[in-house]
Amino acid sequence: MKTVVAKLDLVAELPSGQRKLTVVTLYLPDENGCPEKGCATCQLSITGALNIDQKVHGEDGFQALSMALAYVRFCLISFIQDGGLWYFLDGETEFELSDYFPLYGPSSSI
Repeated sequence: MKTVVAKLDLVAELPSGQRKLTVVTLYLPDENGCPEKGCATCQLSITGALNIDQKVHGEDGFQALSMALAYVRFCLISFIQDGGLWYFLDGETEFELSDYFPLYGPSSSI
């Protein structure tokens, strides 16, 4: 069983107005995740509005985790650019990407 590093529950509002519970999960990096290439991997999943199960590669676990977070940000922004919105579980409070990724700049830029 994989160890969860971080989990975020959100409500996604699709362009159609339909809402779906969406769970973002990052797993503990595996330093030997890609032994044939000598690199680490970090597994992530986004289920609900998006169906993503991705293994991100890095030179080491730190880089793999960092790149996995960047990929999550990319996926969340892409959803917004396609007309969707993200909310916290109360369904009223909008999820601001800049609060979770403050050094990247505005939420609308990839």
